[in-house]
Amino acid sequence: MEFKTIQSVKDPHYNEPLKLYDTKLNLSLTEDKRIIKRSLENNKTENDYVFIVGLENDVVVSLATAHYEATTNSAFLIYLFAKDLPNHDELMTQTYIKLNMN
Repeated sequence: MEFKTIQSVKDPHYNEPLKLYDTKLNLSLTEDKRIIKRSLENNKTENDYVFIVGLENDVVVSLATAHYEATTNSAFLIYLFAKDLPNHDELMTQTYIKLNMN
């Protein structure tokens, strides 16, 4: 699996993980996906948000997002999802590890 950090809504891989996001949780439990867009476009602070996708054969199989709050030196894992594939648990683990390396 390869990983890509999404840094812009113009990234060619931006929309595909949002489809995965929409399928994973009951709509009443999720934040509107516009929060992802706002987090990527935030220009008031730097390096406070990461959005990564796991790719297999250029297809999104996992995603993770996290926020960093500099004033309290705290990081928050917001979402961690993987497609329902036979290697689901491995995809989740690898994505989590990659997120922690960012």
